Amino acid sequence: MDLATLLANKELLDTLIEGVDATGTDLQDFEFESCTFKNVSLSSANLKKTRFTECIFQDCDLSNVKIDGARLWGCTFRSCKMLGIQWVQLDTLMNPSFDSCNLTMSNFLGLKLKKTSFAESVLRDVDFEQADLSESNFRGCDLRDTKFLRSNLSKSDFRGAINYMINPIENKVQGAHFSMGESHGLLSGLGIKLSL
Repeated sequence: MDLATLLANKELLDTLIEGVDATGTDLQDFEFESCTFKNVSLSSANLKKTRFTECIFQDCDLSNVKIDGARLWGCTFRSCKMLGIQWVQLDTLMNPSFDSCNLTMSNFLGLKLKKTSFAESVLRDVDFEQADLSESNFRGCDLRDTKFLRSNLSKSDFRGAINYMINPIENKVQGAHFSMGESHGLLSGLGIKLSL
């Protein structure tokens, strides 16, 4: 599928969209259901009020997309570059999955993301303040400069995650799993220093 064919169809069902450069393209009010996006660049695209239902994104660039009023239901992102996305501007974000993605400088402030997988992702300088991340998967993530404040991290899995700073007094961490080697990220928020 080329860009012209994509733009000619505002509603697509069960379609493979592969190798398309839609950088900066206006896809406002489009609807995609059970579509697979593979090696597609949507960087800086206008996705306002666009609906994605059970779509898969593989090796795509969605950096700086405009998503005001968009809806994402059951979408999976694998090995995608997704820098600077303001997820809080979505109308709906239900059951997403991010695996081996780069979500640097994203904003998830106050969102309900229970049981979300972020496995093996780069989550640098991400805002998770007041988000419900209970039972979520952060295994193997890089969380440098990521903000957790009044966040629900209960039963979440941080094993193998690095560079996190989580204050257990300011966040709910009951039942969360952490690796011993990186547990200093829990204590540093309390002013405690560990030495060997």
